[in-house]
Amino acid sequence: MDGPVVDYELRRRLARYQLSDRLLRYKYGMTLEEFEAAEVVKQHGYSFEVENDHQDWDQVVYSIRTIERQLTALFV
Repeated sequence: MDGPVVDYELRRRLARYQLSDRLLRYKYGMTLEEFEAAEVVKQHGYSFEVENDHQDWDQVVYSIRTIERQLTALFV
């Protein structure tokens, strides 16, 4: 794949994941780290919605970090 095409695709994915992160931060009023430390899943009785949000959010944050590393490596 051509460099600019890879850069564009990574940035497109990054923007999508960052939007998901912002929406979950807004929904719960905290970061993922704060969400986990506060044991929000436990506080909500392990409801499907909250557990699902946690799993999705964890994947989103992992993906953001991965793409940021890939972008850094692309320009080294």
